[in-house]
Amino acid sequence: MSTNNMMYLRREGNDVYDINGKKMRILQQRTKNNGKGDPTVILDGTPNSNGKQYQSLKSLQQGDNWIEARAYDRTPSEKYILTSEEKKKIAEYQSKIDQIINKAKERYIEKPVIKDINKMTKKERLEYAAELEKFLSLVRG
Repeated sequence: MSTNNMMYLRREGNDVYDINGKKMRILQQRTKNNGKGDPTVILDGTPNSNGKQYQSLKSLQQGDNWIEARAYDRTPSEKYILTSEEKKKIAEYQSKIDQIINKAKERYIEKPVIKDINKMTKKERLEYAAELEKFLSLVRG
């Protein structure tokens, strides 16, 4: 067991808390055969990791527990694991994608709400018509 990957958890009944006193999420595990399984604690952000770890509730004793974090810094997939160089390329492409999306958001013109002009006064109709004219001029370019 390496000491730098140790996590403190405190179990009180069926509730589990981290070192800061934050209550951890508990998930009901399912099995293939009968669909019932043991409750499992989801540990987000385990040390030296970008992943999750699942710890069986029955493996934690009441009171203080120190467990070893076993999650790893990797992209989970059954078919591949990305290298750090590939992750950098993906980050570069993602920033380019984000720039394109932001430009598209700048072009977005919100559609005006269609109102019943029969229920408006003459002044309101003129203001509403001006609002629609403005929208149409923006759409036409």
